[in-house]
Amino acid sequence: MLLKLPGVTAKKIGGMEAYVVGDRMFACISGKGVGLRLPVAVATELQFSRENVVPFQPGGMASTREWIQIDRRMRRITSGTWSSSRPRSIS
Repeated sequence: MLLKLPGVTAKKIGGMEAYVVGDRMFACISGKGVGLRLPVAVATELQFSRENVVPFQPGGMASTREWIQIDRRMRRITSGTWSSSRPRSIS
């Protein structure tokens, strides 16, 4: 899906499938989920509002404020189906 966007290419960086525009990585697939580069304010808000969003620290490296990881943790709910562990908002 990302490769359909203008200028986006995929390549391996540090053993991860990375998505870049030019030489700048903006997303990658890590062992536990997806790493995303976002504006600092958005990244901070997501880390404090979602259970499955954490600082992105590939290989234990220090995180920067604009990188987050969305974990793909799953939990079983009583109906026997699987659901993401993030809280759902009621609209």
